[in-house]
Amino acid sequence: MNLAHVWLNWKIHEIYRFDMDIEILKSTPQKLEKGVIFWQWHFNFQKQGGYIGLQLLSSGKKAIFSIWDAIEGKSPCCPFSHEGKGVQCLIDFEWKLEQKYRLRVSKASKPKDTTWWIGEIYDYSDGTSTTIGEVCVPHSFGKLSAYNYYTCIEYGYFDSETLPCTKSRFSGHYAYNGKEDGPASLRAESPKVEYPNGEGTSKVTLCRDSSYIIEAAMGNRANSDGC
Repeated sequence: MNLAHVWLNWKIHEIYRFDMDIEILKSTPQKLEKGVIFWQWHFNFQKQGGYIGLQLLSSGKKAIFSIWDAIEGKSPCCPFSHEGKGVQCLIDFEWKLEQKYRLRVSKASKPKDTTWWIGEIYDYSDGTSTTIGEVCVPHSFGKLSAYNYYTCIEYGYFDSETLPCTKSRFSGHYAYNGKEDGPASLRAESPKVEYPNGEGTSKVTLCRDSSYIIEAAMGNRANSDGC
């Protein structure tokens, strides 16, 4: 179940890398008895798309990177066939509340017929970068598209009345196309907010520094503390 969606469109095309900062805030539970909470950023190629983000499951805290209709992935990535097919990379990652991380998807190489993409997460607290996975897609996918990116909080395997409240901040969104001297670091256009399940189940607060906070809790009126 997806609650609030925040849509982003970039001002540049032919993107070879994008970054997004994420911080999971204090109202979020530290563990779950069942289900999954997924803080995700969905991205698109010229053909198909994928997602990257952080998760909380009953088995612990994770980082995930997946692409639909991908060809293969390097270990620990493996094929998936639910909600379409593709390659998914899922690793243990002990993220912490109120700590900022940078999610990154970048083009790794350009063989003749295929292209590899890398999903990474950077920890600002200690300066370490962790590779979530490397995934190979058909060359026809091209580079990353400029349109229809979105961030959201997704719940899985919960009853609608028992969803735990969670809150996260997204910021630092940049796209790179390499056509200028050095990285072409251009911000996304102003975000667009949608509530697929209606307002009241979630809330988005747009902040002056271009960050935004998503709070979600089905059955419990969202009550953001603001920026």
